[in-house]
Amino acid sequence: MECLFAPDMTIDTATVLLLDDEAQHARALRLRVGERLLLSNAYGLCAETEVQEISRDKVMCDVVRILPEHNEYPFRIIVALGILDNRERMEFALEKAIELGARDFVPLLTDNSERDRTKPERLQAKALAALKQAHRAHLPTIHAPMSPKALLQMLPANTYLILADAEGTAPHRYRAGSVCLCVGAEGGFSPNELQLFRNDPRTNLWKLAPTRLRAETALLCGATALTLFHELSFSE
Repeated sequence: MECLFAPDMTIDTATVLLLDDEAQHARALRLRVGERLLLSNAYGLCAETEVQEISRDKVMCDVVRILPEHNEYPFRIIVALGILDNRERMEFALEKAIELGARDFVPLLTDNSERDRTKPERLQAKALAALKQAHRAHLPTIHAPMSPKALLQMLPANTYLILADAEGTAPHRYRAGSVCLCVGAEGGFSPNELQLFRNDPRTNLWKLAPTRLRAETALLCGATALTLFHELSFSE
């Protein structure tokens, strides 16, 4: 079952009308009347629907059942990544973070970030595509670029903070209502930034692999590990 975006859908909606880009997307998927289609409003609500009408400029669907918080973890995942010089790699990392359950994505302005090449409109488009790919109910918040210091000030006091670090220990079980994964840009975090993280009592150093990883690979490994080792995961 494919997933499309229906921002105006509410828990009381009985019929959904898809127009413009989403209607075009539906036609590209070659959907037929009677087929099932998942819709997400990106604000915590999904719905399984049945296609009732397909025309040149619209698609009409009847809601079959409401799916609140569909495919969402019962804890908040925050991913903070040093801004990469290569925009495509940065956007790839964003997409995979969202597919793996991130509710917040924070581009970090680090000492080793050469320049800020992020474009909010492109990141939002990539985020929406990832939401539909993952069949998620929530569109994650993409924060404005900030420094590591500003990130630490923004995080809730009870956040379990994971710093990808070659000197850390192997990922292990933990319990927290919110967890933040921090990954540096090319070249990693600077000594001053590392000291800033290590001075924070919330920080836990995780060594994600025996090899040296690219930033986006470390993000993938870390995000996978934090969901597997969380004690409130769906598997329990």
